[in-house]
Amino acid sequence: MIESGARSEGITTIDLGYRSCPRCVAAFLVRTSEGPVLVECGPASCIDALRAGIEAAGTTLEEINHLFLTHIHLDHAGATGTCTRAGATAHVHERGARHLIDPTQLMASATRVFGDALKRDLGALEQSDESRIDSMNDNDRVKVGDATFTALETPGHARHHHAWLMETGGNRHLFSGDVAGMCLPGTRFATLPLVAPELDPPTWLQSIDRIRSVDADALWLTHFGLIERHGDFLDHVEHRLRSELQFVEELIKSQGDQASNALLGPYRAWHTQEARKHGVDIELLDLHCTDQHYQANLAGVGRWIEKRP
Repeated sequence: MIESGARSEGITTIDLGYRSCPRCVAAFLVRTSEGPVLVECGPASCIDALRAGIEAAGTTLEEINHLFLTHIHLDHAGATGTCTRAGATAHVHERGARHLIDPTQLMASATRVFGDALKRDLGALEQSDESRIDSMNDNDRVKVGDATFTALETPGHARHHHAWLMETGGNRHLFSGDVAGMCLPGTRFATLPLVAPELDPPTWLQSIDRIRSVDADALWLTHFGLIERHGDFLDHVEHRLRSELQFVEELIKSQGDQASNALLGPYRAWHTQEARKHGVDIELLDLHCTDQHYQANLAGVGRWIEKRP
C-alpha cells in the first residue's frame, strides 16, 4: 500500500506491510525525467506488496531500471533478485555487491540468526546476475534523467552502508537507510537496530555527523517515511544511540555470562520507560519492538564489546 500523504516532489513512500505491521518498512518510488526508480526494495516476503504499491503509483516493476540500496540486510534488499530479473540495475556498496550475486553466505548467516522465522518474515534473497549489480564507492554518482544520486559512506550499523543523496530540481533528499535510526510512526521517538555483526557505535556517530553536514532538504527513513525538521530528529537519534548503548553495555556487564534471554526483561522495561517519556503508546512500541528486536540488539552490543580493543 502507499502511505497516505507520503508523496513529496515525485517521491512515493510504499508501505510494504512487513509482518502485517503498518509503517514498518518502506520502499521509495522516485519519478525522474528518465522514468521511475526505486530506493530500497524491502524483503522478498513483501514482493507482492512492493508490486502492488508500484502499480498503484501508475507504473510496473518491469519499468524500473534503477534500484538504489542503502545496504544488503534482508529487510532492505531481500527482493533485489526479483527486481534485477525484472530489468533493474542495483546500485550497492562495494562490500555488499558480491552477496547479491551469490547470496549463499548471507542467507546462511540469516538462517543462524532468525531460524524458522526467516522464511515467514523475510523470505529468501535470490541471486542477481553480475551484470545487474553496480558496485559503488563513497561519493560515486549515478545520474538518472534530472536526478543525481550520490553514495555517502555511512558505516556504524553496517560496514557496507550508504545513505543516498538525491539532488533534483534544486532540492536535496537524503535516503538514510538505518544510519538515522528508525522512527515509530506518528511519533518523534527513534529506535535503533544495534545488530551484529558489524555494529560500530563510534563510527555510527561519525556517520550521523556526515549526514548532518549534507544539510538535505528532506530526510527519508526506510523505517519509516519522511521526517520533518530532521535536524532536531538527528540530534535525538544521537542522544538515543548514546544512551541506549550505555544502558545495554552496563546491563550486559552487570549480568556476567547470563544468556541474553535473562536480559530481555530489564532491557524492555528500560526502553518502555524511555518511550513513555516521549508520549509513545506502549501498544505501538510493542508492535514495532518485539522480543526479536531486543534480542538482536543484545547480541549486537555483546559482540561489539567482545571485539572492542
